[in-house]
Amino acid sequence: MSLAGVLAALVASMPAPLSSERSSELSAAANVSGRPRECAAMSEGSRRTHANVWTRARHPSLARYCHLLAHAQSRLADEARRSLGDAAAADAIITGKAAPLVLTARSLLRLGRTKEAMLAFDGAIERDPNAISQPLALIDLARTELANGRTVPALATYRRLVPLVLLVPSREEAVRVLIEAAHTSMTVAARAMAAPTGAGPSLEEALAFLREGKRTTGSPLGLDVALSLALVLDRAGRAEQASEVLAETVAAQKWSRTPSAYQLADPADRLVLEAMSLEASQATEAMARYRAYLATSAAPAPWRARAAARLALLERAPPRAKP
Repeated sequence: MSLAGVLAALVASMPAPLSSERSSELSAAANVSGRPRECAAMSEGSRRTHANVWTRARHPSLARYCHLLAHAQSRLADEARRSLGDAAAADAIITGKAAPLVLTARSLLRLGRTKEAMLAFDGAIERDPNAISQPLALIDLARTELANGRTVPALATYRRLVPLVLLVPSREEAVRVLIEAAHTSMTVAARAMAAPTGAGPSLEEALAFLREGKRTTGSPLGLDVALSLALVLDRAGRAEQASEVLAETVAAQKWSRTPSAYQLADPADRLVLEAMSLEASQATEAMARYRAYLATSAAPAPWRARAAARLALLERAPPRAKP
């Protein structure tokens, strides 16, 4: 279905007018994540000014439009389907603005409709090239680009996002962004290896992202950062440093049984991360993961060689004595 079709189908779900108390709460929520420029005059601080009264008189639909956007914003996390309806209703009231499409895209992403989400993001950028500048919206854009195989644009989005990562409300989410940025950079570097120029990959950017993540203390993703750092170091030809990082990890073997908490640019890398987490405690399981990676991954030859080298070391190691 086209973007126009999606929006038209959702206009019928326009909710009833909001109470003034609820509108105040939703306006505050929208301010946290970035109020559209056209709604600046509707902020709580200017609600009683003469200028605001004049704005309302000239644009009577603006208040409803801005309330719907605030409503959509507040529902993103837990009620994405209703958020989608609010965004579509706002777009029907004042057409041609980017903000409703940004919220449409973010809602669709949460509903798993990633192709439609990409279409909506593209539409928002077409309406306003500067429409997506808030950290949380940039995160959703990057993840949507990854889900649609747009790895290079995703890396460009992560590069815009990383300097703003301290503005992300959740420390865990900030670290998740840095891990995703590192893996995206590594995947783009891998593709550079296959280019006709024969340029070797630079993994310094990926290492920089992960070191920043390691400096963010108190995150429950500390082990994830360490494993990704070990992987990048190993692929950068620093096997000893990678082993040192792995030696410092605690309870790493349990990590392989936990679902992924972030989006990998190359899903096959999950197998290598699991293998590394199991090397010290469950060598047989680690070898199985390395073999699965070598059988399925289309990674560049040097990275496959690194996985094969770690597998060979495990195969040559004497069996561990049973306790």
